[in-house]
Amino acid sequence: MKKRGPYFLRSDGKPEFKSGIRQDATPLMQIMRVDVISVQPTSPISACVSLMTKSGFKRLPVVLATKRLVGITSALDVANFFGGGEYYKIVERLGHSFYKAMEQPVELIMSKDVISVSYDAKIGETVELMIKHDLSLLPITNKEGVLVGVVSVRDFLDKAEYSIPDVTVQEIMKSDVVTVSLNDSVRDACVKAVNYRRHRLPVIFNSQVMGIFSTMDLVRYLASSEPYKRLITGTVDEALNIRVADVATPEVIYVSPTDRLSKVYRIMCERKVGYLPVIENGKLVGYISEKELLRFIVENF
Repeated sequence: MKKRGPYFLRSDGKPEFKSGIRQDATPLMQIMRVDVISVQPTSPISACVSLMTKSGFKRLPVVLATKRLVGITSALDVANFFGGGEYYKIVERLGHSFYKAMEQPVELIMSKDVISVSYDAKIGETVELMIKHDLSLLPITNKEGVLVGVVSVRDFLDKAEYSIPDVTVQEIMKSDVVTVSLNDSVRDACVKAVNYRRHRLPVIFNSQVMGIFSTMDLVRYLASSEPYKRLITGTVDEALNIRVADVATPEVIYVSPTDRLSKVYRIMCERKVGYLPVIENGKLVGYISEKELLRFIVENF
């Protein structure tokens, strides 16, 4: 995606996140991403997971042929559909057919009540809106409701280098960690992800974190040829009857409770990750996400 500039600047020319937010005067159009990847309501779910996999984006705006925004779909919706929640009722009506499920239109699982902002909104009010509604991606429209761009939590964090509070991870981390076992099925992991509304779940074996299962791991699996190799009768259960260990990301990038937020920020920006487990003496004690980091920065500088 292409970005526009300039961004909020200090007198010495360096990005200044604080003044940009507090003055609330910078138009959103100067930071929004304009090269947006989207799908149409009639696009099959197979095309949706393929686009998510190629782009790396776990949320995609849904637009009509006129580009008018009508919904948004996410990797969590995909997990809901393939066994995690109420959307699975659609699969049941299809006789549990994996082939038919993959060709269902995105409109069946998209969120229709989309929160969006106008392209002439201010950066400050946009950040506050994302924090209030716990959003990681916000579509941007013109006065006719046509999608003209998006902005993400990562876009704001990229500009927050000079505004990181000098505190430790333990002052911001969340302790309500939801985990899955290395030998759980992907279907079971989907259920947990949907029930707790978590895109990422640490994978545990013998009390150790062995990886991270994310809804994007599910999406990448569905977009590959692997599910089709498992099919005998062609059901969704066959496709998802695979261990979490076989699809989860094995690399664990983590921080400790005593690390400074500046380290968290550096890791998130350099490694392009939005979630870090917090591990102390080999034990998982919490996690920190990019949304919580942005919330803390805005509320505490």
